Amino acid sequence: MITEVLVELVKEHFDVLNDKSTKFYALNKKAQAWQEIAGKFCDSTGHLKTPLQLHKIWENIKASRLATLKRPAAVGPLE
Repeated sequence: MITEVLVELVKEHFDVLNDKSTKFYALNKKAQAWQEIAGKFCDSTGHLKTPLQLHKIWENIKASRLATLKRPAAVGPLE
């Protein structure tokens, strides 16, 4: 449930969070987006998480999904 809520909140700020720019205004927008996500997350789930904690959870979700996609599919027993 927590994962689904976080994914939905990240979708709302997807463009800002995936901006690869390292300029100050872009980094500031990302920090503001994580603050908003943390506030909405706490309101909807009742779990108190900091923006940094939620960012780490999001990174873990992405890494897990990427690992799943890279894993070769089993086609059958090897002879």
